[in-house]
Amino acid sequence: MRAAPPRPADRGRGLQSSLDLPPLEERKRWRLSPPPPGDSWADAYLHRPDCAQAASEGGLVSNQEAREALAGPNVTVPCPVCRPDTVLRPR
Repeated sequence: MRAAPPRPADRGRGLQSSLDLPPLEERKRWRLSPPPPGDSWADAYLHRPDCAQAASEGGLVSNQEAREALAGPNVTVPCPVCRPDTVLRPR
């Protein structure tokens, strides 16, 4: 079995990695989308980004922004399919 060749010490330095993610509290992990047609009382629905029920319009929000939307004066409904409120509960 051959040993791996030595790697240069400066290999990859100075390059922006696609894996350089923002801090966890700043990551946009939730989709805030308009309510489905026929839902006249909700202002928005909160979904996981990969939820099939989420409308393609709307924007991504961070954990803090999602909690604020659920607790705010506007009526934001957690999606009953993907249930983001179960993950966003304070521990």
